[in-house]
Amino acid sequence: MATRADLVTMTQPETRGKVPVRGRKARTHRARVGARGRDARSMSQDQTEPEGEARLFEGIAPHAVACPLDPGGLAARARRIMASQTPVFFAARRSHGDPSRLPVFLVGLATPTAKRIRAVLSAHSHIHGAPSLGLIPALVASLESWDRHYGRARVFPESLEALSADDSLKAAQWVLQRLQEEAPGADHVLDGQGLDAALVGLVHLLLPQAPLIVCLDAAHAGNADTRPREWRRLQAVQQRLLHHWRAVLPGRLIEVSGEDLHAQPRETLHSLFARLGLGFEERLLQVMTPPAGPEVPGAFVGAAVAHIRAGRLAQAEATLGEVLRQVPGHPAAVHLLGVVHFRQGHPESALHLMRQSLELIGTPVREWQHNLAVVRKALKARLQKGAGEDLPEISEPPG
Repeated sequence: MATRADLVTMTQPETRGKVPVRGRKARTHRARVGARGRDARSMSQDQTEPEGEARLFEGIAPHAVACPLDPGGLAARARRIMASQTPVFFAARRSHGDPSRLPVFLVGLATPTAKRIRAVLSAHSHIHGAPSLGLIPALVASLESWDRHYGRARVFPESLEALSADDSLKAAQWVLQRLQEEAPGADHVLDGQGLDAALVGLVHLLLPQAPLIVCLDAAHAGNADTRPREWRRLQAVQQRLLHHWRAVLPGRLIEVSGEDLHAQPRETLHSLFARLGLGFEERLLQVMTPPAGPEVPGAFVGAAVAHIRAGRLAQAEATLGEVLRQVPGHPAAVHLLGVVHFRQGHPESALHLMRQSLELIGTPVREWQHNLAVVRKALKARLQKGAGEDLPEISEPPG
């Protein structure tokens, strides 16, 4: 017999070149290469490298560097990142970077939950919400430019393989200096530009203690299914990368659920700021206003999902009632109300509501059809137990 756990509560569904050597190993490397008879021009470049290295991060214009947003290019780069930045890669680089917690990054695209969390973080008395600084993309551009200058064909992420501990510290200090100039005396600085998930590994390498916050929106939040196709492709790449980082750097990401944020804002923010080592401030609840316009029903639906998962069925029913008051016949709300009724022990009304939701949406939704099948099976089992004989399959009602 089907159980309550069977119900689905979600409503919607290279090029290789010379290996660059920097820092303390540079002199030994030059001697070794010289012994193999490198030509005079190459030797001259290597001899000038340490002096130029000190200027590696000077003269960068971060605001002029934009993170590429071509989905095809980002997908190809993501595959290379996932292949190269493995647990072994990071285990061999535990001594890299600076342990400062000054920078705070929001990872991923600007979803409704990310916008709300950004507003809350920027309003905290110990966090400075900076404009879009773009420091990490600028750093990538600088490293690639440096390799090109010395005739190396490597690009990001392959260029990180030869980044020494000394150079990672130098890069981290360049970032920290820019942030301190942006907000002198601040405990934390939040970059106004969201961090591409492809750059999480680089940030971890340079700033292994810097908070990396990921906002999780349900598939229906913010009408994601109506977004442009390119946006949805970008989001898919980001999700694949986040899945990679969860496996490679377990516990490194601070994840905030949009559903939990709407259903239990105080508890969710308490947990977030505890991870940041900061106290919760009551006034932040006033900053965190629900998204405007058509996103409001989506936020309520997300909250209802969170209530259902936590077993708060009465609260879920009240929340869904509010959605249906604002948008009568909201398909997701009708379906979830059916889920609530089923878990309350009312399969007959659950069956009616789930059928109604599929009629309202007008297109097959795999999870909803699964839920409907579960309810039918449970109702049939109940009838069989009472009558002691098999009954025909429950048919669809007339249109």
